Amino acid sequence: MKSFKSLICCSAAIAAPMALAAPAHAQVEEIIVTAERRSESLQDVPISLSAFSEQSLEKLNLNELEDFDASVPNVSITDYFGQATTFRAFIRGIGAATVEVTQDPAVALYVDGVYVGSSSGGSFEASDLERVEVLRGPQGTLYGRNATGGAINLISKKPKLGEWGFGQSVTLGNFDKFQSATNINIPIGDRLALRASGVISKRDGTVENLGPGKDFGAENRLVGRLALRYEPTDTLTFDVAADYSEIKDTTRYQQVIEGPAAAVAGTGNPLIIPLGPVIANVYYPDPVSSKRLNKAMPFFPVEADNNKIFGTSLTATWDVTDRLQIKSITAYRDVNADWFAMTGGSAYNELEVPGAGIVGTFPTLSTGRAYNKFNQFTQELQFLGDIDTSIGNFEYVTGLFYYRDEADSGTSAATLTSFPLTSYTLTKNRSFAIYNQTTYRPAGTGLELTLGLRYTWDSRQALRFDPNATPVIDGLSYDRDFKKFNPSFTAAYKFSDDLNIYAKVVTGYRAGGTSIYSQDPALFQRGAEPETITAYEGGFKSQFFDRRVRLNAAAFIMDYKNYQASVQTGATPAVRDIISIGDGKIKGFEADLQAAVTDELTFNASVGYLHTRFDNRSIDPGGGAPIVLVTREFPFAPKFSYTLGLDYTRVLANDWELGAYVNFSHQDQSISSALAVRSSATNSSKSLLDAGISIGKIPLGGGDLKVRIWGKNLTNQDYYDAAYASATFAGATVVSAFGDPRTYGITLSYNYN
Repeated sequence: MKSFKSLICCSAAIAAPMALAAPAHAQVEEIIVTAERRSESLQDVPISLSAFSEQSLEKLNLNELEDFDASVPNVSITDYFGQATTFRAFIRGIGAATVEVTQDPAVALYVDGVYVGSSSGGSFEASDLERVEVLRGPQGTLYGRNATGGAINLISKKPKLGEWGFGQSVTLGNFDKFQSATNINIPIGDRLALRASGVISKRDGTVENLGPGKDFGAENRLVGRLALRYEPTDTLTFDVAADYSEIKDTTRYQQVIEGPAAAVAGTGNPLIIPLGPVIANVYYPDPVSSKRLNKAMPFFPVEADNNKIFGTSLTATWDVTDRLQIKSITAYRDVNADWFAMTGGSAYNELEVPGAGIVGTFPTLSTGRAYNKFNQFTQELQFLGDIDTSIGNFEYVTGLFYYRDEADSGTSAATLTSFPLTSYTLTKNRSFAIYNQTTYRPAGTGLELTLGLRYTWDSRQALRFDPNATPVIDGLSYDRDFKKFNPSFTAAYKFSDDLNIYAKVVTGYRAGGTSIYSQDPALFQRGAEPETITAYEGGFKSQFFDRRVRLNAAAFIMDYKNYQASVQTGATPAVRDIISIGDGKIKGFEADLQAAVTDELTFNASVGYLHTRFDNRSIDPGGGAPIVLVTREFPFAPKFSYTLGLDYTRVLANDWELGAYVNFSHQDQSISSALAVRSSATNSSKSLLDAGISIGKIPLGGGDLKVRIWGKNLTNQDYYDAAYASATFAGATVVSAFGDPRTYGITLSYNYN
């Protein structure tokens, strides 16, 4: 860490007092988005969305999807049971509490227009991103895949023709954090350009492992991307991209935060238990505590995940005329994910040592491995155009979308000596959709009327094997088809360039599915019915005081039908089925404010509110499973979430740029499951303080150098946001991984353009 301390001293010297130049008049920055498939100002788009530019991503250290949790109103994104490479996203309380290849995500993830069909391996280490857009509410009449909750768009930087460019950043931080990010833009003649980028990121674990294996929460990531842009004519563009990631993180520690005191046997030395010819180390459990543990004693050796992800795409864009563009997006993605799973406490067992008798009781911490081999192919064809007539302008997007995926997903449970395979499921999914969205602008008015239409066909197939089921499941088949028509309508009025209002009715749909954890043939074959949602939304986009203040807000009511939940249907929490548990309603609002307080100081604030209710109080799963009680509120739907931030930028006399920011985010507590018993627990509230200071635009070798010191969770708050209850009739525990403790570091970046 000597190099880290040296860099801190260096940056302090750079930040010494300097003469200041007179600042220029400032306005709130205009944000350009592509949420409606065209480049438009955020203020002109009748959608509730948050957008993060490259500068914002860098400043706020948003390096992976989970970093957006609490950074966007009414959005929750967490690791899936401590797996650093599998994310779980909820927007406005809509999402999927379990991540299974037999079920569609409720929040759609797009990378450069390509739909990502699996949350397993979906988390990313940011590599050369230009922008991130988070769209709230049902999406479908403008996107290839339907989504009930919303969509997250990751937009990468494109190669630039005729320009050389180079960028390099190095980050050092606590927990021996090291990250190197490189990008290079290479022009090849006048019509061709190549852009290459890569990230190497490593960090020690945040929880020390006192037992066998690696520390918990360690990071080891390698990401590379190649992009090629070819423009054979002024009207034809080909974009080819390929990316590869290796992610070998260790799981976050799943800590028992609630449970009977009798379960605590202490945290002493390991017991040596002879098992015939094998000698196994069995450890006392760690304390039951709602505070983050810095050290832990696992029962089994902790191993790193081994995830390899490859994706490639070809986007062809043809400007047929000034008023018609045809775009084709062809893509393939392959995920080979293998991860170590540590879950907690299904019951309380006695620890008996041969020759010593019973030495204590402990919560069963089930450990094992899981894998997911997943590949997908997508083809989308879009027609974008506009037509001027005597009665006004018509702007349209029409699309055809085809999707297929195949997967082999399995789990294994640990014994004291091995990880034997316990179950696996083979799946095939197909989807085809046609969609159109047309906006009519009557001549001479500020009125906009938008009609969206979508028709979707889905086919889902699964073949399940489970030798532990009673009777044994050997090739049980699931085969169901679904289809749905989804319309939408939006009316917007532009009072001026600085004030737009809109009202909309949008419908959404998510196909039915089944569970890879099922042991009930009838429930597996039946699965869940499709989810449908009707959302009513009204909002405005506004700017005031010569565009020094921007205020955008939206309010909504959503009617939810056939909520899909993962329900425990067997004697242990590992036996589950996807079941439709009933209907519900979601109400809420979002608001975003940016204000240029002075020419150098900008204030940012956002707030989200959710009120959710299920209509049903209980559900009979059938198949002999017990009656299940349903919670009153939706999971991962905190009542209030908000952010407050200050950004300061000042140009110094030598044209260097001084920057500083402080950002505070808060998210209320929420529940983790729609089921009142055997699953649901309370996710803690969290209030996080981040800050940073930088000196940039330092001339060096024809480029610019920037030095940035940053810190996240500066108050070192203990919080858990993915808690779950694990229960049998013998007892119950509540288990969760904790969010990162205080982290800080220094980043040196250099850009040559």
